Amino acid sequence: MSRRSLRLLLLGLAVLVTTAAFLGSTVFALYVDATTIDVDSDAFNAGNASQYETAVKAILPQVIKAANENNARVITSRFGKN
Repeated sequence: MSRRSLRLLLLGLAVLVTTAAFLGSTVFALYVDATTIDVDSDAFNAGNASQYETAVKAILPQVIKAANENNARVITSRFGKN
């Protein structure tokens, strides 16, 4: 399976995760906090909705994992380990 990199910006840190190339050229921003996930895209429309839905569902687990790991790193670096 062909792969491509996805760049995430998490609390000022750029993180790369690998995604399937079949996701095509979707451009969107994910805003994740403790209780919600919002998706925003200027390129989204009714004609490409299924492509965007597939892309978001495919990367969401990796994004959440990367965000959690980054948050733990930030907390540790700011407050130290307990």
